[in-house]
Amino acid sequence: MRKRFIRIGVALAALASLVLLTTVGQLAWLERRNALRSCEELAAEERPPDRSLLTGSPALAHLADAFELPAGGHPEAAVDLICAGPVSRPGAIPPEAGPLLRDMAAGNPAPRPGAIPLRVMTWNVALLDVWLGPVHHAESPFREQRRAALLDGVLALDPPPDVLLLQEVWLREDSDALVEEAAQRGYVAATWQGRSEGRRERRRDTAGLMTLVRRELLDAEPGQHFTDVQVDATPARVQLADEQAWLPAKDRFTRGWLRVRFEHDLLGTVSIFNTHLHPYPDNWRLRAQAARELGLQVAEAGEAGALVFVGGDVNSAPWYADDAWVLPAAAGGRVDDVGFENAIAWAALLHYGELVDLAVRGWRERPDRDVVVGRSVRNDPGFYDAEVFRPDEPPLAKPFHACHPGMRRAPPACGSHVPPTFTVSDCNALYMKQYAGTEPPARLDHLLARDPDDRVHALSAEVVLTDAGAVDVGDCRVELSDHYGLLVDLYVSPPPGWRGR
Repeated sequence: MRKRFIRIGVALAALASLVLLTTVGQLAWLERRNALRSCEELAAEERPPDRSLLTGSPALAHLADAFELPAGGHPEAAVDLICAGPVSRPGAIPPEAGPLLRDMAAGNPAPRPGAIPLRVMTWNVALLDVWLGPVHHAESPFREQRRAALLDGVLALDPPPDVLLLQEVWLREDSDALVEEAAQRGYVAATWQGRSEGRRERRRDTAGLMTLVRRELLDAEPGQHFTDVQVDATPARVQLADEQAWLPAKDRFTRGWLRVRFEHDLLGTVSIFNTHLHPYPDNWRLRAQAARELGLQVAEAGEAGALVFVGGDVNSAPWYADDAWVLPAAAGGRVDDVGFENAIAWAALLHYGELVDLAVRGWRERPDRDVVVGRSVRNDPGFYDAEVFRPDEPPLAKPFHACHPGMRRAPPACGSHVPPTFTVSDCNALYMKQYAGTEPPARLDHLLARDPDDRVHALSAEVVLTDAGAVDVGDCRVELSDHYGLLVDLYVSPPPGWRGR
């Protein structure tokens, strides 16, 4: 019997060693395959937007003096921000995005005769649950309870959005449930996988992206789906190796964008890109290169005369008040280089895609509120150590099974975020439970448009679904997601010379 146990133990150890070696080898291979692209590689593509001078690009000009290159000197062309690894200049002040935001709002065109209303919304719904075999690796709080109420929250908006871009619908069980529910509630859905909508299976991985369009906008019948020609899914050239790794009981998570195209009797060709770029501040170079790649595709889509919208979780904000962020002692106490570099991806997406920020155009008050409200942000690690990570209370535990008193201790700056500006913030209890005090609040979720013919008038924009009492989970009342939604009301005009179909 003892020898039998020894043999079993040796076999299990050998299996564990094989899995470990396979995983390490897979990660090394993925790191090479998905590596950042060099300046030489990008230069070989001969893309004119790469050569644009920063000082001549409305979207990038405010970044020109904020950075220096590792070899010395300052970045001069757009591509220098994407591939050359610039770093914040010593003592640099925040890149002043205020003039860009104000100029963008001033360019909001008046609606023309024949313009029709259109409501567009983007929302990261935080449906994450990752297991590595028997190990519960990561999850978003109260996933099942929130998923069941998501579309109720959306449809409670008056009126509901015509186009809804969702991110972080990671699991197939959640995706299938939402596709079915959306069909019952008047939407046609497109997802990364595609099988739920009657299309063939395209990939074995997931990007967590779902785009819903009102049936009336498509002139579609109940039960009708998008076709293969109307939907495409594109992985970004650069990926995170740990997200791409395949392991037993683990999905492969891919960063990219989901594109939906359709014809409208009045608006002509409409093309909608839904994306979720790489997370966390230290991945800013991955984000910047993906933003360039997405922007180039958006520009190509618009050259054919299509009306192009881009939305999603870009994980980049127009402005950051601090170049570094001090974490609470309970969260490590280190100084994170949040970096002004994290403003690059948003600006690069505008530059390469020739896009405008619809939220900025639609703010009823202060189009530069990212900067105005951002100046009120306080990096106050002491608050979190004293009020959230209190020694007399249990820590913010994972996995998430219950409320924590610290979820309801709003940081000092929350009172200044009225009307809400940031889509991610510790003012959100679900965000607080996961990331308390570890990242600056920011508007990471964006709605953009390519509008060379001045067809898109932004009537209003607002951050929505901020109610902390939306879902009851035991003795806890929480938001529907750890992100707030971003909703923009538009008037969209027909293309020049349009006579309909």
